[in-house]
Amino acid sequence: PVDGVGGILAKWLSNKHNVIVPTPYTFGQDPIPGVNLYRNTKAKFVMANGGNSLPCAMAKYNTKTGQFIHITSDNDFSPIIRETRVMKK
Repeated sequence: PVDGVGGILAKWLSNKHNVIVPTPYTFGQDPIPGVNLYRNTKAKFVMANGGNSLPCAMAKYNTKTGQFIHITSDNDFSPIIRETRVMKK
């Protein structure tokens, strides 16, 4: 053991840290790869678990009509997340 490191390391490990990790989640094939929700002013980002989870934004794209819809309602957001979890299994 190195003198003095134990206290510093224990203190660091016991605190929350914000870590920037790229998390590109796309379920299925992305039909419009050139469209990003990040830095898009129409996108609404939601953070679950009281703000402790990663920010998540959602949109729907209809390949038949080309219609792109931002999901901005909490009432729409939660059921889609549940459906996506089932699809992922």
